[in-house]
Amino acid sequence: GFWLVGSHNNPPKLNEEQQKAVSSNYILTVDSNYFDSWIQQYVSVNALTGKYTVVQFHKSLSFNLDKQDYVVLWDNNKVSSEYLMLRKGKYSLKLFSKGTPVNGEYPKINIMLNQKKLVEYIAKPQVEQIDFTFETDGSPILFGFEMLNDFSANGEDRNYFIQKAFVSRIE
Repeated sequence: GFWLVGSHNNPPKLNEEQQKAVSSNYILTVDSNYFDSWIQQYVSVNALTGKYTVVQFHKSLSFNLDKQDYVVLWDNNKVSSEYLMLRKGKYSLKLFSKGTPVNGEYPKINIMLNQKKLVEYIAKPQVEQIDFTFETDGSPILFGFEMLNDFSANGEDRNYFIQKAFVSRIE
């Protein structure tokens, strides 16, 4: 992987052509903006594929924002992944996501496994990796995501953005 850093009015990150070239081989895992600077970290997909199973979502849920594809919760509806088949055992869900606030309050998300609550999570303003553990008996699994506190006011709209999700077995 690699880092991109800029400050003092440097051009904003990758241009569209560069982003297309990078997006097939890397995922953006850190995207932070500061007063007069920014930083991004990209991790190689090849480094992840041997140890991780990618959580897939239906293509119709994909939304492009700032040259990145996200699955977006615009309201309090539920969004589900496609089914995964995993061997019986203990696993970690690695989720890359972010949220937008209204009045300083960020999206509160229920993350579910086969329609049962796994964890409640409050999103952050930049894409971050969060890890949750779960167990499966070897039957098909489905991840669900539900925003609990959708709201809009004063030109702000609370939304939740899932960039990528991976599952890894815990030995």
